Amino acid sequence: MSERLVAESWDWLDLLDSPYNEESWYVDQLIPEDGRVMIEAPQESFKSTFTQQLAICVATGTDFLGLHVDKPRKVLYLQSEGDLHDSVLRGKAMHLWLPRPERGMMAWDFLLRKKINTRAGYQALRELCEQHALQDGVLFIDPVYKTVRGSMKEDDVVGEWTDNIDFACHEFHLTCVAVHHEVRPTIDMMGAPTRTGAGERMYGSAVWQYWTSYGYQLRRAAGRGKSVTMTCWKNRRPTVFDGHPLALTVVEPHPFGLEVAEAGVTSTMATIRALLRIGGEWLTKPEIAERMGLSLAPVQQAVESLVTMEHLVEDDGRPRKYHVKAAHDAKS
Repeated sequence: MSERLVAESWDWLDLLDSPYNEESWYVDQLIPEDGRVMIEAPQESFKSTFTQQLAICVATGTDFLGLHVDKPRKVLYLQSEGDLHDSVLRGKAMHLWLPRPERGMMAWDFLLRKKINTRAGYQALRELCEQHALQDGVLFIDPVYKTVRGSMKEDDVVGEWTDNIDFACHEFHLTCVAVHHEVRPTIDMMGAPTRTGAGERMYGSAVWQYWTSYGYQLRRAAGRGKSVTMTCWKNRRPTVFDGHPLALTVVEPHPFGLEVAEAGVTSTMATIRALLRIGGEWLTKPEIAERMGLSLAPVQQAVESLVTMEHLVEDDGRPRKYHVKAAHDAKS
């Protein structure tokens, strides 16, 4: 397609008779069919965690943060920065509570050697899509800036990048999910902060915002808490996230990932609950701490809080063992 000098031409009546229908949701009200999705966030906002967990759920057909995933779809994940070792360890910890995709459903390509906004980069992207038989799948790019040649502030540079993504998405009927960094807050002449709204702090040209069909912003909570909010700042169709940020809790280190936040449930509490839910075992507090790789003191406090909130049940033995209340009630 990159060699063609003219557009793909249709008679309008033939196009009306073609099989274009209302787009469906791959992930309910989050990732649409044939969408251009941008996830933007500052550093250390768990954006790669969010994106990797999303990719696993798409590849396995597993609900993501309580949102329905229509069916397993092939995924191509382009990791363009970072440490592959860290990504693998993150994936192993995620798969303690998420199913593994079938072989061939999720391809992971590390450090694409060509820039997407070049002819060679576009050809490389097409070859990857063909190699992994990605038709009707989802392309993840994490993050964008490492796949761009030239300044991301230049409209022409960004336009070439978005054009090549659009060509590939059209040819293979893909949805693209791209991860983008934010600029730091800037100050105007009066000393007031500028570009503070969701979607306004994406680094570089405004073309990034124009191209995006669905934009989401991740924000880590202030302080030392392990919580994140997700806000939708652009959409093509109304969603449940319009004006209603989704609050998330970090589950770590074993298992690892994000889940929808609940009032009064801290990150440590959420991790303990997830650990007991997936293991199907009754564990003592020291055993829970050992499995999680944490010291005993925070685990003791979190377990007692979970028991008080009736998320956990405890047995009558010595030492006491604990299990998730819902799983215990189901067996009873």
